Order: sequence, then structure tokens, then C-alpha cells
Amino acid sequence: MEIPPDDSALIQLLRQGDLASFDALFYKYERRLYGFCLKWLRSPEEAEEMVQEVFLRVWTTRAALNEHQLFNAYLIRIAKNLIYNQLKKKVHRHAYEHYQQRHQTIAHHTTEEDVDFTFLSQTVRQATEQFSPRRQQIFHLSRVQGQTNQQIAQQLNISVSTVENHLNAALKLLRQHLTRQNLYVPEAVLMIGIGLSLCS
Repeated sequence: MEIPPDDSALIQLLRQGDLASFDALFYKYERRLYGFCLKWLRSPEEAEEMVQEVFLRVWTTRAALNEHQLFNAYLIRIAKNLIYNQLKKKVHRHAYEHYQQRHQTIAHHTTEEDVDFTFLSQTVRQATEQFSPRRQQIFHLSRVQGQTNQQIAQQLNISVSTVENHLNAALKLLRQHLTRQNLYVPEAVLMIGIGLSLCS
């Protein structure tokens, strides 16, 4: 995909510490990034905070920016890493609290309650590889690029209902595949596994 010329010029200026270029990139991409973060975090407040954190990372690492890479893809990659770490901490904290409640005592955290994210992501990848090419494309645009159903429909020249049907069917097939593997995971954990499998 071709890099917008204005992005390349802005990134070059940003590398030199130009605040105006940073503001321009922020206002160009912050709503799109917010939509992506909201889809994963399910909290407007947390999504807003994540957008701020991502752009803070951009600013602090500006000297290492590459004007030849897609800036939006770069933002999504940072967001994915931050969201993954945040959700993983939440899952582990919940597992530990559940462990304590079950045993009614303060005990050392054991790996029995941990989620094997590597195995989960591999299992999700195996399931998504069975999707049709069009379903894989729609699933990737939704879960990796963070596009809305409306944006996907416009890009692929199909109806929104067709996009929704593909996404619903994809999640249903994922659940069936996990069940056959005797994996029963909460929705938030499944979202982490999807993210890891699709961006790896």
C-alpha cells in the first residue's frame, strides 16, 4: 500500500521534534485509533487513555520513526502491544482473585489459573485459516485494522449486513473450534488470542 506523501513529509518533520507535524498526525488518525482501541477495550475512557498513551510513545520515540512505513499501521501495532499487556494483566489479576476466593486464603499465584496465550493464539490461527478468503479478509480488516463494519462494506463494495454475517459466522466457527479443543475462555481472553494470532 502506498504511503500518503503528506504523511511521509510530516513524519520527517516529526523526527526533528516539530510539534505542528505531531498535531497534524494526531488529528488525522486519533479517531480511527480510538475506534480500534474501543473495539478491544470496550470502555470509552480506557480507549481515550490508550490513544493518548500510543501518541505519547510516538512522541518519545520520534527520532526512530520511519517515513517509509504506513503511519496508521504503526499506530495499530503500538496499540496492540499496549492493549495486549493491559488485558493480560486484567486476566491474570482476575484469575488470582478467583483462586483466592476458591481457597479462602492468601496463597501464592500458580500457573494453573494462567491462560496459555501462545497456545490460544495458535489455536485461533488454525481456525481462521479454515475461513474462506473473503471471510479472512473481512475478519482481518475488522480485528486487526480496526475498521468499522461500514468502512469494510464501502471498501469491499458489499452491504453492511454481509460484513456482519461474515463476522458473526467467523466468531461462531472460532467458538466451535475452541470447544473441540476443550478450550473454554472468556470473551476478553478470546479477543487477546485473536489479536495475537492475526498480528503475529
